Amino acid sequence: MARILIVDDDTDVRESLSEWLAREHEVRQAASVPDAMVSIALEPPDAVVVDFELPPYRGDDLLAMLAECHPEVGRFMFTGSPGRALGFAYSIAHRVLKKGTDLRELDRVIQEFLGGRRITNAG
Repeated sequence: MARILIVDDDTDVRESLSEWLAREHEVRQAASVPDAMVSIALEPPDAVVVDFELPPYRGDDLLAMLAECHPEVGRFMFTGSPGRALGFAYSIAHRVLKKGTDLRELDRVIQEFLGGRRITNAG
């Protein structure tokens, strides 16, 4: 079981993703970049799924911090603005997916990433 952090300012999106991913993973939620940074500081997750628009920040701000401080953490952007996000997140996200993508695809890319490395809290 992997630890996944969902970061999105839209409660419905956070809840939906959390419910889907909690079938096989331990899931935490954050509504903002500062909340996510606190959560990561307390216990780094195995993967983060983040929205691009997180006013006053952007999801790539969080992904850049993760890439520098926790490069082992999977970095996934799940956004309604994939074209715009690609320009910013291409080099720091493991994958950018459009909101509305079948959640099985999100699950597949996370599993693919996690399968390539050892999960620290495998149960």
